[in-house]
Amino acid sequence: TWDSTSEVKKLIDKTNLSTNEKDRLKLYFEQRAYLETRLNDRYQKFDNSIENQNKELKILTSKIEKIYQKHGITKEVLKTYYAKKTVRAD
Repeated sequence: TWDSTSEVKKLIDKTNLSTNEKDRLKLYFEQRAYLETRLNDRYQKFDNSIENQNKELKILTSKIEKIYQKHGITKEVLKTYYAKKTVRAD
């Protein structure tokens, strides 16, 4: 196994492959490393986005619950209301 693209390039250089084969193989690993970095970056951005949206959802849910509470609307009342509408209540 190897830990980096530079290490794999050194291993490729030690093989009996032709220069063309070595170059193609090195290019493959360079592209793989580049794409892996880009993909990891996208995953991180996606995870951050979901985390932020979940935080916003918690805040909004809290605000909604306070509004319902202020007007005396309980979760049971909401469940009954939505049951009549054939809509699922959370």
